[in-house]
Amino acid sequence: MNASDLSTKHAIKVYGSGDRTLVFSHGFGLDQTSWHGVAMRLARTHRVVLFDLVGFTSASSAHYDHHKYRDLESYADDLLKVLGHAQVRRCTFIGHSVSGMIGLLASIKEPGLFDRLILVGASPRYRNGEGYTGGFDEQDLNGLFDSISENYVLWTQNFAPVAVSKPVGHPAVLKFAEGLLAMRPDVALSIALMIFSSDCRDQLEKVSVPCTLIQSRNDVAVPLAVAQYLTAAIPDSSLMVIDADGHIPQLSAPDVLHDAIQLALAA
Repeated sequence: MNASDLSTKHAIKVYGSGDRTLVFSHGFGLDQTSWHGVAMRLARTHRVVLFDLVGFTSASSAHYDHHKYRDLESYADDLLKVLGHAQVRRCTFIGHSVSGMIGLLASIKEPGLFDRLILVGASPRYRNGEGYTGGFDEQDLNGLFDSISENYVLWTQNFAPVAVSKPVGHPAVLKFAEGLLAMRPDVALSIALMIFSSDCRDQLEKVSVPCTLIQSRNDVAVPLAVAQYLTAAIPDSSLMVIDADGHIPQLSAPDVLHDAIQLALAA
C-alpha cells in the first residue's frame, strides 16, 4: 500500500508543531474527531497526529477485512504504519478504551517509537474470570451481542447514554450515538466480538515504556478494579482517577481530561 492509500485508509491528519509529538487513537463507536476537544488545545504547543481505526468509521469500512482484523495485533501493526507515514520518530501515545491495548502492543513491538503511553479507560480483558474482575459476565456479553445483531439502531440508542453516563440528548451522548450508527452493523458486531474476546494480560509485563493510566469514576465498561490491575501489572505505571463519569471523558468532560493529560505529559 502506498503512502496516499494509507493516508486515505486511516484519514491521517497532523496538526500543530513542537518538539513533542502526541498521537491520539480512539475507541469503539468513535473516530478521530472525538479527540478534538482535547487534541486541538494540545496542538497549540505540540505536534498532534490523529487517525481512524479501520472499520470504526463509515469511510474505513471499505478497508475492513473480517479475517485480518480478528485480533488487536493487526490494529497494533496498523498503528505502527500510521506512525511511519506521519514520520513519527518518537511520540507520546494517547489511547482511549480498546486503543489503550493497541498502543501497548505496538510499544512492545517497537518500544523506541514511544516515550510514554497515556491510556484512558483501557482494559486488558473485559470478561470476568477466576480471580479477575473485568466488568462483564458471559451472560452480559451474550446479551450485548444479541442486541447488536437483532436491532443495531435500538441497541445504539440504549447503549450510548449508559456508556457516556449522561442523559439522552446530551451532546456527548448524541456524538457517541452518531459514531456508533456510522459503523456498518456487521462490522460493528465483528469488532465488538474481537474486543470483548481479547485478553492482553500476559503482555503487560513486557511493556518497557512509562505508562499513565487515566480512569473515570463509574465507568460502565471498565471498573476501577481494572485500572488498578493494570497499574500493578505494567512495570513503570501510575494511575490517575479523574473527576468524570462514564467511559468517554473526551466527550463528556474534555476540560478535565485535558488537564489530566497535561499532568501526565509533565511527569
